[in-house]
Amino acid sequence: MAMKEKISLGQMIKMDGNISQTEGSNLFHRDALIEDFSFRHELGKHVSANSYETILKTLPCYFNWDLEDSSDEALETLVQCAQENLVSNTEMTLVPHKTMLGYLYVTQRRRMEDREPSTALSWFDQALSDNQLDTDSCGDNDGPQGDTLILLGNIAWVYFISGRLDMVGKTLQKIKQKFDNRISESQKAFMYGHKGMCLAYFIKRTCDVSIACFNRALSVFPCHTDWLFWYGFTLCFQRDRYYQKPFDTDAFSVLHEEEILYKHVLENNSNHSFAKAMLSSLFCARGQYDNADSLIIDALQSNHTIPTIAYSAATVYATLKNFRLSIKVLEQALEAWPNNTYLLRQLAYTYKEIYLLESAYDTEQNYLKKAIRYYDKAIKVANGHLPDAIISKAKVCTLMGNMVESHRLYLLAINTNRDPYWKSVAYFEFGEFCEQHLEEHSDALKYYQLAIDQGTQYWCAKRAAHVIPHLPLEKSLYRP
Repeated sequence: MAMKEKISLGQMIKMDGNISQTEGSNLFHRDALIEDFSFRHELGKHVSANSYETILKTLPCYFNWDLEDSSDEALETLVQCAQENLVSNTEMTLVPHKTMLGYLYVTQRRRMEDREPSTALSWFDQALSDNQLDTDSCGDNDGPQGDTLILLGNIAWVYFISGRLDMVGKTLQKIKQKFDNRISESQKAFMYGHKGMCLAYFIKRTCDVSIACFNRALSVFPCHTDWLFWYGFTLCFQRDRYYQKPFDTDAFSVLHEEEILYKHVLENNSNHSFAKAMLSSLFCARGQYDNADSLIIDALQSNHTIPTIAYSAATVYATLKNFRLSIKVLEQALEAWPNNTYLLRQLAYTYKEIYLLESAYDTEQNYLKKAIRYYDKAIKVANGHLPDAIISKAKVCTLMGNMVESHRLYLLAINTNRDPYWKSVAYFEFGEFCEQHLEEHSDALKYYQLAIDQGTQYWCAKRAAHVIPHLPLEKSLYRP
C-alpha cells in the first residue's frame, strides 16, 4: 500500500522535538553494512560460489543481521504476526511485513526439507512491487530505495542457498547498477527503519537495537507513521521487561514517551486502530481506565478480529474485571485466528483471573481447567516455545495443588529458553515457588541468584535482589 500523495524530502526532514530518546538508546545504532556499503565487486561470467558468498555477506539484509539467534519465538508465531500485519492499516507500506513473511519461509529455523525458496521469492517480488509504488509516490525522496537494496540482498541469498548461481549473478548486477556509489542518508534512514521493524519481530534480545534503529530513521523522517508505531510497540515490550507491574515511577518516563509516539501516529493517521489499541493498553497500565475504555471501543469498531486489537481490548477488560466482555472479544478474534498464541494465552489468563475472583463458587476448579486447556493449546501451537504460557500454566497448576506438575513446568521453562529475560523470569518464579510452596529456602536462594545473573536490568532480577536478604538463611551466601 503506497502513500497516496507525494511527499518531498524537504517536507519530511522537519525535526520534532517532542520525540525524546530513551535511556540506554541515546546513541544511534551503527550498522557497518549500511554505513560503509559500497558495491565495488567485479562480476564476471566465472565467479565461484565462494566468491559469491563473500560478496553476499557484505550486503545489508536479513540474512546478515543474525536474526536466528535473537529470539526463542516460535516460527509459527512469527508467521502469524507477519500475516496479521499484512491486514493492518499502516499508512505507508507493507514492504517490511511481506519481506519478513518471505524470509520466514527460508529461515534456518525450518528444516532444510521444509524450506520454500519459491514462496520466499514470491513474497519478495510482491514487496518489490510495493516498493516501486513507494518510490514513485515519494517525489524527490529516494529513501524507499533503501528497502530495494535490502530486498535485492535477500533475493540474492535465496538464489544462493537454492544453488541458482546464475540468478545470484544477475541479482548482484542489479545491485551494482543501482547502488554502485555509496547510499544516501535518506536511503540509510529507510534501511534503519526497515531493520528496526524487522528486529521487532524478534523482539526479545533486540529491543535496544530496534529502538536505536528507529531513533536513527526518525532523525531524518520524524513523521514516518510505521516507524513511530513500531518504536512505541518495541518500547512497550522493553518496558514490560525492565519494570515491575503495577509500574513504579521509574517506568513513567517510558510510558510518557510511548504516549507521545502513539499520539503522533494518530495525528498522521486518525484511523490507525493498532495505535488506538496500544494507547488504550498504556492508559490502562497507568490507571486511566476511563480513557482506556473509550479508546479501545473506538479501536474495536475499526476491526475487532485483529489479534493485536483483540488482545489489547481483552487486557483492558480483564483489568476492569469485565471478564464476560474480555472472553467475548477473544473468542470472536479466535474465530478468525484460531491458532494465535497471544489470544489463546490471554483467554487462559482471563479464566484464571475469574477463578481468583470467584474461587468460593468454583469448587470444581472449572475455570482453572479451562485455563489449563487454553495454555496447552497455545504451547502446542508454538511447539513448546512459549515461556510465558509455560510459566503461567505452572502457576495455575500450583493453584490446583499439583505441585509435581508445577515443578516440572518451571524446569521446562528454564531449560528450553535462551533469551536471558525469560530465563530470569523462570528462575525468579521458580525461586518463589520453592520459597512459598515447598519451603526450600536454599533452593529459592539459588534460583533467585540465577535470576539476577541473567541481567540486573530485568524487573525479576530487581525483585530477586530485594527478596534475597530477607530469606531465613545466612546473608553471607548472597552475592550482590
